[in-house]
Amino acid sequence: MKMARYAARAPIASLEEYHYAELSSEINEEDLKDGETSFSAADRDDGVTNKPNKDRCDDDSDNDGSENKGSDVDDEDYSTSGTRMYLQRHRLASFSLKYALFFMNYLFWIAGIAITAFASWVLYERNKLVSDVSDLFLDPAVLVCVFGIVMVLITFIGCVGSIRENTFLLKLFHYSMTVVLFIEIVLAVVLVFFYQTTSLRKYIQAVPENVLKGAVKRYHDDQHLKDWVDLIQTELKCCGYSHDSEGYKGWQINMYHNCTRTNPSPFKCAVPMSCCILEKGDVINTMCGFSILNSQIIDDVMYKIHTTGCMKAIERWFTDHNTVIAMTIIAVITPQIVSVLFARLLIHYIKKQRARWQLLHG
Repeated sequence: MKMARYAARAPIASLEEYHYAELSSEINEEDLKDGETSFSAADRDDGVTNKPNKDRCDDDSDNDGSENKGSDVDDEDYSTSGTRMYLQRHRLASFSLKYALFFMNYLFWIAGIAITAFASWVLYERNKLVSDVSDLFLDPAVLVCVFGIVMVLITFIGCVGSIRENTFLLKLFHYSMTVVLFIEIVLAVVLVFFYQTTSLRKYIQAVPENVLKGAVKRYHDDQHLKDWVDLIQTELKCCGYSHDSEGYKGWQINMYHNCTRTNPSPFKCAVPMSCCILEKGDVINTMCGFSILNSQIIDDVMYKIHTTGCMKAIERWFTDHNTVIAMTIIAVITPQIVSVLFARLLIHYIKKQRARWQLLHG
């Protein structure tokens, strides 16, 4: 009878319909059984009623049998109630997972679109083209744009996969987020733990130091790159790219700042003004870094400019802000871990319900 009822129904497309169909079929079948049991009991009661009173009083065994049948009906009622509660809990869990994952991804998708649009507008206004790896690492607009594009793609997959209950898209979202999480965790471990280890630092700092070195070389070739280098040197109170206390000498690699005889540039033997030590209220001297690279008076150099290389200043900044960095990493990674777990659980619920549906269809 159950098979006949399901064969007459249209195909079921969502978890809600799965649960509703299963709940209805289980309860209706149990109700039918209860009705048949009640009907049989009523017939037996009528038969007993039609007996003479003396027979009913003397027939104790029949009364005992009817009591046993009544307890069987109670057990069936309990089983029906348990089935209903289980299916309702199952439905509530799958429903909550589905829409929690959808709304989480939807909010991040909207945020990703806004971030990508803003960064793209900034790049368009500046007519900026990514021509070197230093552009990717040192230009905030490029970094934000790449981050926004990745965020939009992954969250869109998560939105569609959750609302359509598409296991392929949910798996794609799950694997994509797992890869992103793995990369983020590796970078976090490198930044927070390995970078503090002196023996490992020389291997880790090679990549960012080369990027910063390339930016110093191209300092006058790209205005926006120049502004970014100036921002780093001003905020971190450093000069040059190296990892030593005389990092300012690294400006010798720039063709406009080196001290060679054939250099006709007005910036010969100078460092940028962003290297200068400026106190609040001082009159800005744009030539404060001139003739620094060939100066033999160390005290004079240290009085005028910041001499520490920027890679050493970056290491010092990480050391001073370890706790804040760790808390920020946890705040960023936690929602991603939750979304991965939700996707995995939703895939499990969908597969389980579809397998049960196939079983009901034979």
